[in-house]
Formats: sequence, C-alpha cells, structure tokens
Amino acid sequence: MYTSQMGIHTRELFRELEPYAWEPSNAQIAREVGLNPNQIRRFDTNTSPYPPEKWLSELSTNLQNFHVNNYPDTSYSELTRSIAEYAKTGTKNLVITNGADEGLDISVKTFIDSGCVGITSVPTYSYFSIVITLMGGKVIGVPRKEGFQDDIEKIISESKKNARMIFLCNPNNPTGNKVERDTVVNILENSECAVVVDEAYFEFSGNSLSDLITKYDNLIIIRTFSKAFSLAGVRVGYIIASENMVEALHKVRPPNSLSTLSLSLAKMALGDIDLMKSWVRDILKEKDRCLNIIRCTDGLETHVTETNFLLIKFNDADPSEIYKKLLEKGLVLRNMTGVPGLEKYLRFSVGLKRDNDSVLDLITKLSNK
Repeated sequence: MYTSQMGIHTRELFRELEPYAWEPSNAQIAREVGLNPNQIRRFDTNTSPYPPEKWLSELSTNLQNFHVNNYPDTSYSELTRSIAEYAKTGTKNLVITNGADEGLDISVKTFIDSGCVGITSVPTYSYFSIVITLMGGKVIGVPRKEGFQDDIEKIISESKKNARMIFLCNPNNPTGNKVERDTVVNILENSECAVVVDEAYFEFSGNSLSDLITKYDNLIIIRTFSKAFSLAGVRVGYIIASENMVEALHKVRPPNSLSTLSLSLAKMALGDIDLMKSWVRDILKEKDRCLNIIRCTDGLETHVTETNFLLIKFNDADPSEIYKKLLEKGLVLRNMTGVPGLEKYLRFSVGLKRDNDSVLDLITKLSNK
C-alpha cells in the first residue's frame, strides 16, 4: 500500500511510476527565460509548422449547425468511412481514437493484466512504458543494436517470459529509422503476443504494415492526425487491425472521447489529401536541406530519418548546454541527454525555413567554439 503526499492511499505502482514528461507551455518557457510567449518557437513536439487555416475557415462558417449540446455519433461512422477509404481498409478494421495515445491505452487495457510483460525496443516513444505500467504490467526494454536497429532475436526471446504485448514504432521516435517488414513478420510469427506498431509518422515515410492485418490477427497498427495533417490540437487517431482484434478493442473504447468539432475537422482533412501531401513534400525537402547543413558542420552528426525530425549528435560540445543557449533565444528543441543511448543528442523537429535557420545558425556557432 502506498500513501501519497495527499495522505490517502494510491495504487502501489505510483511508488516507482515515472510519468510522461509533458512539454512545458510557451507561457511557462517564456517566463523562465524572460521572453514574451510569442517569441517562443517550438522544435520539440514533431508537429507540423503549417496551420490548417483552410479547414478552420470552412469550419467557422458552419459553426451554428453543430449540435454541441448533444453527444456525437458514438460509432463515429462518417469519419470511419472516410478513414477506411484513405487507409484502403474496411470500416470493420478500424477503431477511432482520441489521438494515438488513446489507441495505445485501449490496446494495453485489452491485453495487459497485472504482472504481465510488455516489451519495447529502446530508445523509443516513452508512453509505451507508461501505459504498460499503469495497468500493472512489467516493462522489458530491449536495447537497440548499432544504427538503432531493433534486436529481433532478443525481442522474440524476451516474449517467451509471460509477455502479452510487443511495441514497435515505425518509423521510430526518437531515432527516425523504419522497422523492416521482415522484422515485423518474424515477430508476428514467432511470438504469442499482440504486436503494436505505432505509425504516427506514416505519411512522412510512406512505409506501412497495415496490409498485414489480413494475415495476422495479433497485429495492431496505430496512426494519428497530429503530425502530417497539422491537427495535433484536435486529438484524432485510429487503429487498423483485423475484425477479430477490432471487436476486442471496441469493448474497451470509451463511447464519446472525440468531440463533434474534432470529428468534423478530421473529415475535412481527409477530403483535402493533396494539401496534406504538399505540406509533407515541403517538410521533407526542408529536412534534407537541414540534414546537409548539419553534416557539413564540424562536431555534429546526424542520419537520414523517415520522419519530420532529425536527431543531432554533438561529438564535442555539451548538448545540454547547447539546449540551454537555444532556449534562452526562445528556440525549443527536445533534450535527449537523459535517455540511455542518446546522451549526446538533441532532437530537432523541422519547421519553416526561417525558423530552422535560426536554430542551425546558433548550433553551428556554438559547436565551433
């Protein structure tokens, strides 16, 4: 039994739970560094730099027709049909969620009992471990091999130890590399676990494993509208899985976790795929430009990623000091130095050219001191 600071009993797992590191708000950062909130530029959240102004304008002209005094259609049927068309799958292969994180939450609630094991390939998205722990599960983190590749043999070996779930990120956050198809098939066929593949950055990589759901009942694909679709603040995601898996997941899904406005904006986005693709092209082109600048800077390393971000290694300078100097200018990167295996790295989300140049110019200057 664990007694919290409130003087009441909370769950025993809270004794050692390491919570998700929430990103501080612009207002909080501004206060800490003595700037105005509008001077803060974010490169730490892997979101799009393009506001969906067209969709918001369309939504605003029709607000009076939204019956927000009523709950939305609990089945999310209209959005489900639109996603099915976009994802080239059936409506019975989908679960609509409040962002990808609810998809993870639903999946873990379906499979993890207290004491059961969930396996991650680390470093990876930290929320995987948190949702496993919150269900009383045990996390086994399998270190990645050279080049941040998944250690398939070790993952399969560990899956024999009372494991219920295996989590993969394709492409991986924060390293940006993709998971090979043969890797996933190997795991699906040689473990008795539900295998979750987070495809939050699918639109940037063009690499999906969703077609495998027709063959493997134990595969769960999770996607989001937060990255390529510029709708991080709207909180819409979805799961792609076999009909049997979807039936099980629906037993756990909350009935009304998406708002009427969120559903409408997501549907608008799916009706304007060309605009999303143009954003993706521009971001990837800008990412390549940034990558070349970093590679030409002494003391820095980076590698090609399948995402909208780059992982920057500082061979000589202290990345935490670089992070602080950038922060003082209102430039917010993700400090990865506390993550085992990434002690020399900062993660950099690609933004607009003028903003990226502000970051790269300062990094180049500080790295050459």
